[in-house]
Amino acid sequence: MFTNQQGKVLDVQNSKDEEGTYVFGLAKTGKTNQRWNIKYIDEMGNRTTKGFNKERGLYINRPFYIESKLWLQRVISVAGGKNLVIQSRTDKKHQQWYFDQKTKTIKSVEFKDRSIDARSGSIYAQPTDARWY
Repeated sequence: MFTNQQGKVLDVQNSKDEEGTYVFGLAKTGKTNQRWNIKYIDEMGNRTTKGFNKERGLYINRPFYIESKLWLQRVISVAGGKNLVIQSRTDKKHQQWYFDQKTKTIKSVEFKDRSIDARSGSIYAQPTDARWY
């Protein structure tokens, strides 16, 4: 699970495993719609890292997908420049993320100035200092 400093976790809306379903930040229930796998892009080829952040459990600046543990294993994507949804993986940059050691945020590969932010229950990719653990 991804948990921010306010105790909210990434949650697929109503557990709907459908294209374009929104991702929200909600209280932890432990259900499958709040569980995710990290899939590093370079796992198939030469493995290079720029260090591992033990506190956050992520490799620094190493691109990855955030894959839902729901049946069809869709990934979190940026839609409309800021909304987060689940979609089938297409290997596009709007579906790729990396951990920024300086800001301690999960940033979009396509929109490098934006991180995953969950302040009010809604989740967006926007300029932020939100921290995820």
